[in-house]
Formats: sequence, C-alpha cells, structure tokens
Amino acid sequence: MLHHFRFTTGIDLSSNIEGFKLYKKCAWKVFEGHSSLKNKPSRFIQMELDFSNGAGVTTPTDDTCYGINDIAKYLRSEFAGRKHVFLDELWDALDYHPIFPSEGYRNEIKKELCDYYDARTEMAFNPKTGKRQQAISFVD
Repeated sequence: MLHHFRFTTGIDLSSNIEGFKLYKKCAWKVFEGHSSLKNKPSRFIQMELDFSNGAGVTTPTDDTCYGINDIAKYLRSEFAGRKHVFLDELWDALDYHPIFPSEGYRNEIKKELCDYYDARTEMAFNPKTGKRQQAISFVD
C-alpha cells in the first residue's frame, strides 16, 4: 500500500513505527494533504447518500488519491457507535494504517469528523491516565 506515496526513501519502514509515521507525515505534506498527486480532488467535496452503513451522508473514495475526508470516513467506520474515544486511541489507529498519517493533520481530521460525520468532541475522564481529556463520540 505504500506505493501510493510515489517516492523512495531506501529505508525499511516496516520495523520502526516512528519512521513509518514520519514517512507518512512527510509524504502527505509533499502531496499537499493527500496520499498522492494523481487525480487530486478539488477543495469541494461531493456528498452522497449512504444507506448501507447508517452514516446517512458520505463522500466518494478515490483509491488513487486519499484525502482528509477519507481519513475521517475510516475513523468513523472504525469507531462507529462508541462514546468517549480518547484522541490517543484515534491517533494509534492511524499509526498502523498503511496510508493515513497520524500526525500533521489532527485538527483537520477532528474538524472533518465533527462537520461531516456527526462526531462530537467533549472532555471526559480517562481511567487510564486519571485525567480529563478530549474525546470524540461517534454515537448517533
């Protein structure tokens, strides 16, 4: 799946998660917030009705060039129905995704989730850390 990035580093990224995260972050910066320059979508997003997964409205996915909206769509499907998903868990899910970056676009991803996928940000108590932290809820 890394072929979407279209440049070679000569570094084996499979054994080092920090290197893999940096690779994805840099690639998306080079491609101006997308996974490649091929068929780069316009800044306007085409909306579609989706009756298959309960989302109601979705956006088409171009498998040759992913964008921030595709990251949000992926997270929505991964965490659908869950309340209080702490941001660390969201970013961890993206760390191991073969294409989507977990760093560099966090604010844009949260905005996309809230604007188009009815996610809500809120402060909640995290039992793992013992602190109140920002979380996102994906319940309808």
